[in-house]
Amino acid sequence: MGYERGDKRTAVHGDPTGIGKTMCDLIRESGIPIVDFNFGGHSTLDGYKDEETRIWYPVAKLIRDSKITLPDRHLETTKKLCAQLTSRRQKLHSSGVLWMESKEEMRARGVKSPDVADAFCIAFAVQSVLAHSYRPFDDSGWRESARMLVG
Repeated sequence: MGYERGDKRTAVHGDPTGIGKTMCDLIRESGIPIVDFNFGGHSTLDGYKDEETRIWYPVAKLIRDSKITLPDRHLETTKKLCAQLTSRRQKLHSSGVLWMESKEEMRARGVKSPDVADAFCIAFAVQSVLAHSYRPFDDSGWRESARMLVG
C-alpha cells in the first residue's frame, strides 16, 4: 500500500509559508497534489490562536495518553524530535485562547525553529489516521476489520 493518486482518503499536507513554499511548489511540480496547511493561519476551532497551536495541543495529549509511541529514545532523530516538541512554551491569553510561543520568540531565546516537530504534528493532527492491513493482498477480511476498528 502507499500513496495512490486520486485516493481522497490520503493527502499530502504542507505549510506553504516561509521556506515551506519552495518545498510545496516542488512537490506540486512533481505531480503530487498537496493540501496547503498554514501554521500561522486563523484556527478552524475556537480556543486556539492559530492552526499551529490547534494541532500541537492534541498531539501532545496523544503522546501523554500513550496513543502515539515515539521510536527508540536513543536514536538521534528521536532525540531531535523530543527536544523540539519540548522546546516550545505555551501561553494562555486573558480571553482563554491557547497560544504557543511564536518562532520569532523562540529565535530570540536562541531556540531553532521546530521544523521536525511541526512535520510530526501535521502528520498526526491534520488528517485522520487510516488503518491499513499489513496483509494488503489477503482476501480474508483483515483490511475490512482494520477499517472497522478505526471507524
